[in-house]
Amino acid sequence: MRWQEYYVQLQKDIALKICSSTAIDYGKVVYESPVIKNTRWLVTSFSNEYNVFVDRMLDSGNFDRCLGATFALKNRAIDFALRMFLVCSGGLQRKNRWLKDE
Repeated sequence: MRWQEYYVQLQKDIALKICSSTAIDYGKVVYESPVIKNTRWLVTSFSNEYNVFVDRMLDSGNFDRCLGATFALKNRAIDFALRMFLVCSGGLQRKNRWLKDE
């Protein structure tokens, strides 16, 4: 939750005009998926935690970044990002466990 705390504080500082910079520090990128269907998944390292972000490509070619999950372990963050990449690209089908096969 360190990155979320940093981001909330940055937004407060910008709103109160304590900080004029809008550059956001996402941390060091440790994994980046290919762009498929205008979406990519990133894992970043920030203050001993690993954050998974999903980037959606905008018409301008820039990306809109949203926090997906936070992990204490790098391997778990990368595993989550890989699974989400496969689900979003259609390479992995998730079975709905609430529906019974007949």
